[in-house]
Amino acid sequence: MSQPLPLSLIVITRDAAHELAECLASAPFAAEAVVVDSGSRDDTVAIAQRAGARVVDHAFEGYGPQKNFAVAQAGNDWVLCIDVLEHIEPAYLETVLLDLGGITKRFGFFSIATGPAGKTLPDGRNAHLIQKPSSWWLPRLCEHFEIIQLGRDPHGFWVITEPRKQ
Repeated sequence: MSQPLPLSLIVITRDAAHELAECLASAPFAAEAVVVDSGSRDDTVAIAQRAGARVVDHAFEGYGPQKNFAVAQAGNDWVLCIDVLEHIEPAYLETVLLDLGGITKRFGFFSIATGPAGKTLPDGRNAHLIQKPSSWWLPRLCEHFEIIQLGRDPHGFWVITEPRKQ
């Protein structure tokens, strides 16, 4: 891709040196990368800077407030938020979708892997904790969002959403 998309990649971090380079490299199409760090004691900040990300230091106030602060740092209207580990605990999926539905003001973009990741978590589990097909995911997404567009990618699928109409 010759021109980056007018999109800001947002990653919140703390002591994420082992995962951050791969995470940032996964979105080369973004016009900017913003890493909001909450006091890392490892090489997280240096890795982010070497990757070309703009680093903003901000004390951690909880995931919701931290993500909202991070999104406010974006220089583009379109924002892609990626968790540095790129995983959701299955027991918290409904809560995560509910929270995302609450903070999505106009549009959302979700890229969902449906198979195993190439990395494992410190406890030995695969980083893609929920390895389910799109037929499992879509009803759950539709409970919280209107699906505008759906597409496939080599590792799963993606959706563009808007808030559910009341």
